[in-house]
Amino acid sequence: MLGDVPVIDAVVHGFDFDQSNMLNMPPGRIHAQAHVAKSSSNPRYKDFVLDRERFEKKHTADELVSTCFAESYTDIAVYHTVRRIGLMNAGEWSPWNVGLEAREKAGGERVLIMAGLSDPFDFERSKDELADMVENHGVIGLKLYPLDWDARAGHLREWLFNDEDLAFPLIDYARSLGIKAIAVHKAMGAIIRAFGVADLEAAVLAFPDMDFEIVHAGWGFMEDTVILAQRKNVWLNLEGVASLLGTAPRRFAEILGKFLHRGGSEPNAENRILWATGALAVHPLPLQQLFWDFQMPADLIEGYGYHEVTEEQKRNILAGNFARKHGLDLESLIKAIPDDDYKRRQQAGDLAAPWSAIPQPVAS
Repeated sequence: MLGDVPVIDAVVHGFDFDQSNMLNMPPGRIHAQAHVAKSSSNPRYKDFVLDRERFEKKHTADELVSTCFAESYTDIAVYHTVRRIGLMNAGEWSPWNVGLEAREKAGGERVLIMAGLSDPFDFERSKDELADMVENHGVIGLKLYPLDWDARAGHLREWLFNDEDLAFPLIDYARSLGIKAIAVHKAMGAIIRAFGVADLEAAVLAFPDMDFEIVHAGWGFMEDTVILAQRKNVWLNLEGVASLLGTAPRRFAEILGKFLHRGGSEPNAENRILWATGALAVHPLPLQQLFWDFQMPADLIEGYGYHEVTEEQKRNILAGNFARKHGLDLESLIKAIPDDDYKRRQQAGDLAAPWSAIPQPVAS
């Protein structure tokens, strides 16, 4: 907990950033763009920026658990299974297995899991995978990507939510299994149609009893996101956007202010914003501290009619909104966390050093 404030990180990942798994990406780019560019440049946080050698590797469950629970004030982390192409799945390493192992190692109910599909274009395979993940692994929702690998075609394809032959049957089947939450990576990407949010409208309207979570909400396609967010089954996940607290706080303020704006044709979304850091791409602790200290700039209040961000709103964004989204009692969630070394260190403010579970490179 951040003082007495519960923290639920709505997106953490297990990544394979080893250069051998980067497809055609030039050496060093993933470190520069996914880590350095999204980590705070404030000298206060210099120890939270990893060197390239320690970042560009297959990250383990031990490293994830330490970063979230020993090194930051995260109470509960929601593990999103990343897509299984490039960046994600070389050799025996598997993002799905990292999530399962992290849940076991963290103890109690600290890690919740969003399922990921091996090939979302193969409906029959997806049905079997989802049923197994729900029945045997207790996943709380489904994570999808708008550009994914079609194994039968042998190339990447767009996966769009307005495809009534592809998306609608999968959503309907997930609903039949009791899955209510579907999260989709949007806004960060180089294809306007795929990474935009317009395609979500068809599914949002067709499945009003399902919750659709826009991951990276506001990073791009802001005006479309604001319009779509007027729908009460659209949720705004701050993964990536939260990093702006350390790199471009004015931009973060503009995004959050727009989401919080109240009135006709406005999002009115203060109860549908979810805190997320995307660890291990960045370290969660600086972002937690920067968010709790965040104040809306006075000129945005005066010039755009934005409001001060209240302590109650911060508490809801950090944990309350997520609990309510999933029909969970926040107090019960926090009480279920074991009274172990992680919890005691958080309560005492005696956190482990950042990235302390990631081994130092072996000297040659």
